[in-house]
Amino acid sequence: MSLSSIIRSTEPECKAIREIIRTTAPLKNSFNTFSGLPAFSKYSIINEYQLENSFQSSIVGTAFDILTKIICSYYTNSKFNTDDLMQFWIAKYLHENEDVQKLYYDAQNIVDEVINPNIITKISLSCDLIASVWLFAKLEVLWRSGFIKNAEKNDVIASPSDIVKQDLMTMGQSFIENFIDTGLVKSNSLITYNPDFSTDVELKLGGIVADICIDNTLYDIKSTKKLGFSIQDSIQLTAYYLFYLLDRLMSIDVDDVLLQRHEIKRIAFYKSRYGQIEYFNVEDIPLNILINALIELNRRFELGITESKIIEIGDYK
Repeated sequence: MSLSSIIRSTEPECKAIREIIRTTAPLKNSFNTFSGLPAFSKYSIINEYQLENSFQSSIVGTAFDILTKIICSYYTNSKFNTDDLMQFWIAKYLHENEDVQKLYYDAQNIVDEVINPNIITKISLSCDLIASVWLFAKLEVLWRSGFIKNAEKNDVIASPSDIVKQDLMTMGQSFIENFIDTGLVKSNSLITYNPDFSTDVELKLGGIVADICIDNTLYDIKSTKKLGFSIQDSIQLTAYYLFYLLDRLMSIDVDDVLLQRHEIKRIAFYKSRYGQIEYFNVEDIPLNILINALIELNRRFELGITESKIIEIGDYK
């Protein structure tokens, strides 16, 4: 089971954990936007949702997540490494399918050339780059869904449709406008791609990984067409922050957990189809409620942090 599974499970223990996190999770009216519009309101759409099915949607969501990392890497000194996408079952599948393996390595070379340009001008969201992130994303979705062992080679190497290419290019351009052009991401921005957590936390939860942390903001990237507020999404985003604090209380080495390099002040959703950032300042969580939630999570997951240390959390925030 993973964090996302726990949050969506109906099992009593999972529901109890979810309720602990929920006490700290911000509600709709607690979020703000940089545009000044009410959070989760009916924004103007930048990119219409035209995808054909949920599987395609999953791949597009994962592909866009990877694309945002490549864009950030291009414009900053925080470099993204495509080797980080190589999970055991993906590597095993590639080893058994040489044609796919060659395409994968070609895709890595394309991305590496984009990430390490001779001259920084403006990134080109080329068809080759989009096809590369599509391949990475398809393999990741197949791996996460448990279908990669039986995946047909021709299905894996199939190119993205014109609709998908345009979808990713449009969302990619919007990301550049909202993060790079606004100065939200700077050349010296501290970025952690795929923020992970301590081994203790990951083993107890059965898996936890966030999307991206840029400077003092932890982002959850959304490519869905949904606009409304979701308490489950808020709980999951807040859970990342709570387990980040628990790792900090355990004095986890920043070399082991790169997320600990950041002083997280905000958690945020980025709605890619609308170009909107919905953020919450974590200092607005009442300290007594935060402490109680951390004590309960520490107890349930047997992380071994003393209660007296948790009570001193104000020194860590």
